[in-house]
Amino acid sequence: MPHVNAALLFIPHTESQPCSTWTGQEDERPLHPRGLEQAVQLATAIGPVDAVYSSPSRRCVQTVEPLAAASATPIVTLDELREAALRPGGWDWWLDDAMRWALHGASVASRVMTALHSIQGRHEHER
Repeated sequence: MPHVNAALLFIPHTESQPCSTWTGQEDERPLHPRGLEQAVQLATAIGPVDAVYSSPSRRCVQTVEPLAAASATPIVTLDELREAALRPGGWDWWLDDAMRWALHGASVASRVMTALHSIQGRHEHER
């Protein structure tokens, strides 16, 4: 495989509607109006890109829409980039907060690596 020199930017979604005011599905929770403005500012600050990948969550897609539009590139959604829940589950009642955060960090790293493999596979398939 040839060496590719590329920069990857991992961008968390901009300000979203607070969970406390949202009663719908978590994946459908949108950006707050300030988050929509932040997304435009983000696109301006970053400039054109070659590809845009996003979690399918509405707030994540909304965050990169201005960037994709300015770059004339489609948004490719990947389930591997879906946000992991930080809410404790039934299995982790015995863990302290530091261990929960460590597990969350490992989960994020794993999902990013899975997404990168998925992206690489897509590009190899296109050749």
